[in-house]
Amino acid sequence: MEPVDDECIYHAIGMFLRDEILKVYNIDSCIATTFCGLEILKRYNVPAKPIVIRHVIGNHEAFKLFYNGVIPPNATKEQIEEAYKKTNAHVIGMGFGNRTVTGGKPYEEGHVAIEVDQGILDLTLDQASRDQYNMHFTPSLLEWNDGGKDAFIGGKTIQHFFDDGNKNPMFVRTSYAGDFHGFKQSPNWGLTTPNKKIIDKSLSMISMFLAAGVN
Repeated sequence: MEPVDDECIYHAIGMFLRDEILKVYNIDSCIATTFCGLEILKRYNVPAKPIVIRHVIGNHEAFKLFYNGVIPPNATKEQIEEAYKKTNAHVIGMGFGNRTVTGGKPYEEGHVAIEVDQGILDLTLDQASRDQYNMHFTPSLLEWNDGGKDAFIGGKTIQHFFDDGNKNPMFVRTSYAGDFHGFKQSPNWGLTTPNKKIIDKSLSMISMFLAAGVN
């Protein structure tokens, strides 16, 4: 394969892999999507590994509350809830629950994404989309903030801002969820027959897309 810029590969994976995933899995499919994304990155010799994170994601109304000083940093839960009632503010948490296998044993806490040199490639950030709150997300690279990966693993939250489609900012705050590996017990993790078909179809589309861009 000809050398291709890593970020072009990330973009192509976000476009084509996610489409194939959603033909088989529901939108809440970070485990299968991450596994397939890692397999594709491996074909392009891009260093990558799974990372377990948590997101707090807010729409523009929530952005205004938290970033324009309407809700002070030391606000109580009651104050926050009261401020919410007066607006269309909406905040989503991703990665704060547990999943279970047969028998009820928890196998995963957090939201699974891909760690790459530049930051976190979250191929299922779109599951935070909510039309009623004007929240629209696509698979995205969340670059490391100041201090890089070491600061993030050490507990520093990274923040990114997204346009809601009307040039209004939304926020994504991402934190490290710890060194969990239980997600690999999921039946959606591994080179299963569905995942192999998804990877093969995605690779075909991605290779054509990248070849057209390179040439």
